[in-house]
Amino acid sequence: MKRTLFIASAVILLAAGCNKAANNNQPQNNQGNQNQQPQNQQSSPSPDQMANWNTYASPDKYGFEIKYPNDFGFNTNYDQIKNLGYIPVCDQTTKACVLYTGDAYKGTNFEDAGVSINIDPSLNTEAKCYNFNAANNEAQTPVADAAINGVDFKSATGGQGAAGHFMKTQEYRNLHNGMCYEIAQRLGQTNIGNYPEGTVKPFDENQVWGSLQQIVNTFKFIPIDTASWKTYQSRELSIEFKYNPDDYSVPEYSQKDQAVYIPSKVQIPGTANGYVTITKINNKPSSYIDEQAKDIGKQSSFEEGGCSITSRQSIAGQKALRFQCAGMGDTNSVLIEYPGRQAVLSIDSDFTEDSFDGLIRSIKFIKLEGLTE
Repeated sequence: MKRTLFIASAVILLAAGCNKAANNNQPQNNQGNQNQQPQNQQSSPSPDQMANWNTYASPDKYGFEIKYPNDFGFNTNYDQIKNLGYIPVCDQTTKACVLYTGDAYKGTNFEDAGVSINIDPSLNTEAKCYNFNAANNEAQTPVADAAINGVDFKSATGGQGAAGHFMKTQEYRNLHNGMCYEIAQRLGQTNIGNYPEGTVKPFDENQVWGSLQQIVNTFKFIPIDTASWKTYQSRELSIEFKYNPDDYSVPEYSQKDQAVYIPSKVQIPGTANGYVTITKINNKPSSYIDEQAKDIGKQSSFEEGGCSITSRQSIAGQKALRFQCAGMGDTNSVLIEYPGRQAVLSIDSDFTEDSFDGLIRSIKFIKLEGLTE
């Protein structure tokens, strides 16, 4: 993920002495190996190890869960965690941060370590999400995909250093429901040669990295809970849906455009606030969704611009397709088959807000009393 001088993200700063297991494929001890980069690991904690661990979940907005040991702290405020290390383990796009001060590593060149969960709303296409070579991203060397709780993540390694400080990084990314989830695993240390001889000893890098990996492997996606969201009905489109008032303003129907507009409260630097637009497209045969689904992974003829179909889904009990339209301002689009009509429901978002998927999943087709076709 892009990092300025500091970075904030779901950080899990490594606790001292927690989860001591090492892995033969992990990086070797630090001194003399600072250019060696971490690789994908498969080190999951046992149920007994996790019996007393804490769980952080974000079911109402981001739809993920991660566990961490009791001797870790937790924070979601970047401003409160950005100064914890010379090169912080947190990103500005953080959604949760578990941290540790490193007391058990006093007298060593250990500085900080963490696991960071980042969601950047501007990385809303596969091309953007899986491009690790973007400017200012410190992990640019692709490695093998990693399976985390049954989900495949693209991965890359790298690092950065400054003034005798060095940070090793491994990033894992998955485009899930139109959002790019990044798990950033980081390990920071200082140059032992900068200290008087014999005053500082090297820490066990394998041990620290293995502990971080165990935390990474507890990450999983969970359903988004919409219980506290507001409900909107459109008589004109015969639909009902829920929206998160933290992300969206009150929806409005435009008689002129025959569309429901849902203003977004999310601001991406350098862009205007966007909208979710819901419209009904008539004169589409019942076979339309099936015909379009043949082009999954390819550019579609849907509307104008470079739209590609990313997945086939079932929404409100109806056939549905999800699109990414790079030629239309990087929008995310969903088509849902109208029940019993020669039409489809089209839903377009200028960019994917954190709760966009929950809005999509809450859609219901309704028949209101007095409504004429």
